[in-house]
Amino acid sequence: MDLIMDKEKRMVIKKYVEMKINGMHYVRKLNDSNKVFSGVLVIDNYNRPVKRVYEYLRYLDTTGGYGALNSRVRVAYDLCYFLDFMMFNNLTEEKIKYEDISEFIEIYLLIIDEKFKVDRSIQRSMLKIIPILDVYRIKNIKVINKMNMGLDISSKERILNNIKKYLVFLGNNKIAEVNLEELFEKKVKSVYRENELGNRTRELYYDYGIKDHLKKIGINSKRNKIDPIEVSKIFEQDEEKNFFSNIEKIQYRVLFNLLNNTGLRISEALGLKLISYKKSKGNIDLISLDSDIKLKNNDENVWEVLVIPRSDSPPDLRIKFEKKRKAVFTDNTLLFRNLLEDYIIYREYLLKQKRKKHDYLFVNNRGERLRYDSVYKEMNNILLGSEMRVRIGDLTPHSFRHTFATKWIKNSIELGIDKDLDLLAEQLGHSSPEVTKRTYYHIFEESKKELLRKIEKENNYFKGEK
Repeated sequence: MDLIMDKEKRMVIKKYVEMKINGMHYVRKLNDSNKVFSGVLVIDNYNRPVKRVYEYLRYLDTTGGYGALNSRVRVAYDLCYFLDFMMFNNLTEEKIKYEDISEFIEIYLLIIDEKFKVDRSIQRSMLKIIPILDVYRIKNIKVINKMNMGLDISSKERILNNIKKYLVFLGNNKIAEVNLEELFEKKVKSVYRENELGNRTRELYYDYGIKDHLKKIGINSKRNKIDPIEVSKIFEQDEEKNFFSNIEKIQYRVLFNLLNNTGLRISEALGLKLISYKKSKGNIDLISLDSDIKLKNNDENVWEVLVIPRSDSPPDLRIKFEKKRKAVFTDNTLLFRNLLEDYIIYREYLLKQKRKKHDYLFVNNRGERLRYDSVYKEMNNILLGSEMRVRIGDLTPHSFRHTFATKWIKNSIELGIDKDLDLLAEQLGHSSPEVTKRTYYHIFEESKKELLRKIEKENNYFKGEK
């Protein structure tokens, strides 16, 4: 569908076409001491880090928000669009108004050339004109073909959502006086929390929606879109074996084995508690564990992991959907049993040495609870030591979950069980089996191709018989 450009829109576009600028914002990627990609900064046109964005990205790093580091890089790039827009219009987060957001989403993102590249990011800080699609430089243009409309709708929706979260962060944390109620629709939401006695209480909180802005770019309702997981995010069998053979630290051997055996979210695993245990002749009595991990059946080596929403959990350990569930796995090789017993002894010694006292199962070398950013960096170091540098960024702590689900689906197809994926959805904590199917759609497609190849082979065989 073509876009009709009225006089008012043409005037706004003309403003950006004729505007002389003194550079734009850009994203600088950071490496750690091992030259492994470890984070990002958003830099302004004077080559200075943008403090407010730095605080927001740091918040995402420490809370595990957006999961993989590559996702947070996408957030940084999205915020660059908004920071440039504010700079060109002499705006700040405090001054931004509803109509400014409308102009940004309806016009600015329509005309900006998202494919514009420079040899180095720093060169963006030296630009003198805004990189606008050539078609918008035509004078008195009145009709625009949909092929020349800049960013697609899904990209605009993602950018707007990231901007909303950024502004909400600034407002809620008193970093900037952002008029959130003017910019977005204010909504009251509720969540149920369960204490250790099993009592449930309802808590109310405010959230902000972007539905009105989405309507202006052709999205009439919030889409329930679930993108299938990319194959690159999943361990190959030889990669998995190589990775696990190069883990040195005991806490990570236990953590990564647990993730690989259960499909837990990394935040769920890091939130597991170990309350108490008994010893017998210096050994840990695993049957007596008072923990979120329990040896359910000693004879059959069946373990059970309890995923429990807790009202006192820090933000990075909040359970998705506030849904309590159980994840079960078997350990016939006794590998996990032996690792866990060794780790509990190590953990006890470390907490005593560092004079720390808490119930979190997984701890870092300082005796503090283990956090996502530490896990992510350690995983990259292991990939580096496993000669899998090229997989850094693709393989993340969440990859164990995707790999687990992939194995489950392939085996369920082969064995003819769990055809509706009810059991897998329950294990993963998905809201429904439909979410599971849509998330791992590519696995079904690949299995379908394998089935068709087998049928073709059989058909050719019968043709040969004739």
